[in-house]
Amino acid sequence: RVEPFVLTLESGANSGIHTMVHTGHEFVFCLRGQLEYQVEDEFYNLGPGDSLIFSAHLRHRWRNTGSTVCNTLFLLSGFAEGEHPLKMHMSKKKGEKAEAE
Repeated sequence: RVEPFVLTLESGANSGIHTMVHTGHEFVFCLRGQLEYQVEDEFYNLGPGDSLIFSAHLRHRWRNTGSTVCNTLFLLSGFAEGEHPLKMHMSKKKGEKAEAE
């Protein structure tokens, strides 16, 4: 199972106050803007051309820390049948919207 998608994130958009966990692996590639990714207790600041890969069973969440739109490529792989990790990665805060393309 592989689920690729690009998110367009407005400034301040995030995945919510709670971390997420799912099966499989997650690859993140920042195309434009700034993205902060938290994996467990580590924080990674991604800019254009930066990437991150990790086991998705680790607690994680993200947010656009920049003042401009951020475009990020996500590749979710190896998740369990019936699991829908894409839905977990959509913005939930202050009505800000993350759009999957």
